[in-house]
This record gives sequence, structure tokens and C-alpha cells, in this order.
Amino acid sequence: MGERKRKSKSQRRPRVATWQISKLRGTPAAFVGLVDAPDADTAKERAIKQFRVRPEDQKRLIAVPQH
Repeated sequence: MGERKRKSKSQRRPRVATWQISKLRGTPAAFVGLVDAPDADTAKERAIKQFRVRPEDQKRLIAVPQH
């Protein structure tokens, strides 16, 4: 009959989460915005483009998953 094949991990779509992006420069950290991405590194890359983060501030970004 109709057997279903499972997709391999490489064929599955990555799970997308919402990430809060903040800039660490003093206390408290400055809120930059929210982005949707599968992981923290991708979230930071998207935030840099979306929020036009200056090159000198890019290495100060952190991404925290939202629940």
C-alpha cells in the first residue's frame, strides 16, 4: 500500500524562532529589535541588515530566543 517515507534531517525545514536582538554596551543592554531565524547566528546577521547596525556595533549583538 502507500508507505510514507520520512524526510531526512537535511530535507526538513529548519525550525524558525523569534529572537530578541540586543546590543551590549553598558547596563542595561540596548534593545535593537525582534527577528525570525532558525538560529542565533542567522538572527544576528538578519538584524544587522534589517536594523542597519553600524559595523563597530555588530560584534556587540546578542540574540536571545523568545518563547
